[in-house]
Amino acid sequence: MTLKQTLLQIGRFVRETLQPDKTPARRLLVACVVVFTIAVGVRLLHWQNNWLTIDNTMNKTAAGYKKEAQFLTAGDFKSFIRGNSVEPDTSLLTHTPGYPIFIAASNLVTRNSTVALRLVHIALGAAATVLVLLIAAELLPLGAAVFAALLAAISPQLSYYSLVLLPDSITAVPLLIAMYLLVRARKRPNDRIIVGAGVCIGISCWLRADLLLLAPFLCLLVPFLFPRERWLRYMAQLITAFVITIAPITIRNVIVFKSFIPLSLGTGITSMEGIADYDPEKRFGMERYDHEVIRQEALIYNRPDYAEDLFRPDGIGRDRLRMGRAWGVIKANKLWFAGVMARRAGKMLTYESVSIISKEPSVSHPLDISRGELVWHADPSNANAIKPEQITVQRNSDYVLNISLRTVGGRMVIKIMRVDSGKTLASATVPDSLDPTSAGAGEFTALQIPFVNSNADQVKIVVAELDDNSTNVGQLDLYRLGSASYIWTGYPRALAKTFQKFFTTKWMLPLALAGTVILGFARRLDALAVVLVIPLYYISTHAPLHLEL
Repeated sequence: MTLKQTLLQIGRFVRETLQPDKTPARRLLVACVVVFTIAVGVRLLHWQNNWLTIDNTMNKTAAGYKKEAQFLTAGDFKSFIRGNSVEPDTSLLTHTPGYPIFIAASNLVTRNSTVALRLVHIALGAAATVLVLLIAAELLPLGAAVFAALLAAISPQLSYYSLVLLPDSITAVPLLIAMYLLVRARKRPNDRIIVGAGVCIGISCWLRADLLLLAPFLCLLVPFLFPRERWLRYMAQLITAFVITIAPITIRNVIVFKSFIPLSLGTGITSMEGIADYDPEKRFGMERYDHEVIRQEALIYNRPDYAEDLFRPDGIGRDRLRMGRAWGVIKANKLWFAGVMARRAGKMLTYESVSIISKEPSVSHPLDISRGELVWHADPSNANAIKPEQITVQRNSDYVLNISLRTVGGRMVIKIMRVDSGKTLASATVPDSLDPTSAGAGEFTALQIPFVNSNADQVKIVVAELDDNSTNVGQLDLYRLGSASYIWTGYPRALAKTFQKFFTTKWMLPLALAGTVILGFARRLDALAVVLVIPLYYISTHAPLHLEL
């Protein structure tokens, strides 16, 4: 048998293996329930690990969404549409209005409960993994579909960001529904299903404006799924349904702000900051951060009021001027900017580093030392005077080490360690762990290091200088906050952590590439097109812009 014949036989075998099987509805339902349960469980464990700090992620942006939602909750529809200032508030144009509507709807049912809103986020994030399963099951055998869905369910990146009260994670749900409808329509072509897919893409744009070009981009998928005689009709239906769905936002912008803005502002600022990211010498005179941009604009246009906000006043005109500046640089430096886009596209293929589930639960009590029990106190004059002591502690308890310190220069690390095994229960590096706004230069500030003691009888505090410059430590106090919760989650935590350690670029990118090659080798162009269309959309449309990674 020749090599060509061997390859043909292997290709035929792979192609037959990757054909979707006729999965009984009961088996598919069981798979969906299992995937949903795992996804919810992983996200709840991430929430328990990060509940003290999760609201610090993009907190100003989240606060802006909540403020707009309050307009609807209070029945002030006029302020929701144009802002509550005398002139229309152009800062409303920095994002689409879908997420404030979503928050207001949640508040209506849950009485403004942030906990309930986050639970809805978790449920929708888990629903997205089920949609991944359903889409994959339409194209591949059930085993491969379950594997793909489990990757989405366990992913630390997807799990962590589903907790952040921003529209990014829930945008995936209508987007995945649109993809599922398109894939389902492959077997039973139906005009209403195509229109439904277009509506779902429009709904996703109500949540995130960066999907504006997705509907026309998905037209590239139509030839891989449908007969030639249906191509133009389905493309027209998809785009028409999408345009009608987002039309209320565009009409609002035209009537209230007197400008044709399909969804939102922001292309100018992201373009400028994207150029500045790759211009450390500042050859093009652009700044990387928002506060630097507005300060520069206040000087350039002799408008001190521009230094107060990115989009107030004159937000529309200012963003168009920013786009003009950025476009001038791009036209004059085409090859350089092509390289920038290539590097940025490569960066988009890497996995962001996020905290994975820990083996031990996090402290479940608020870090309120006024309600805690003081179990140990030290008052050294400087860091070198701190000597490790054996501190008796209670098992299955939450603790917090409260430290008063003043940074003079240099860095040091503070650890809470078990006496018997030397295992580190918690640690912090100074000044990295300090809030830069908490105290002025040379002033004492407080640092809190919480930890859970599951089964140790004694711990010790270890302070190590990382360089010659010292940090003055005023006093150290160890408080017991109460009995620890969620100790029983140790086994699922250990299992989840074992898998989450592999969600890095060096593991997942080769896995994704291998799957792509296998689909191509099997000539499963329909499945390959469905798998690649969304990543290619984001790479091609986001590579020219600034990315906050």
